Amino acid sequence: VALTEKWAEIYNNKGIGFYSMHPGWAETPGVAKSLPSFSKSFSGKLRSSEEGADTIIWLALQAKEKLASGSFYFDRAEAPKHLTFAATRDSHAAINSIVDSLRSLSALSL
Repeated sequence: VALTEKWAEIYNNKGIGFYSMHPGWAETPGVAKSLPSFSKSFSGKLRSSEEGADTIIWLALQAKEKLASGSFYFDRAEAPKHLTFAATRDSHAAINSIVDSLRSLSALSL
């Protein structure tokens, strides 16, 4: 999410859109393996893989003029990026450090 915001800022005038999304909790083998108690407790109540993939497919098919670059989407709609009291905001210094590391690793001018 933070890198999406940063890339949207960096490439603002390049005609490229950057978007992040959350698929919702889906009943997948990965969730069952990594969160067995959660998976068992919510069995039958979680999304299918197809439902989880819906928003990313929808985003890929939208004209960029209909979307806000740097935004976060959930269930085909723009959604808040940060949860109150959840420490989901990263510092500018931390994000810049990640971007610098990616530049170094990729040998690209990101």
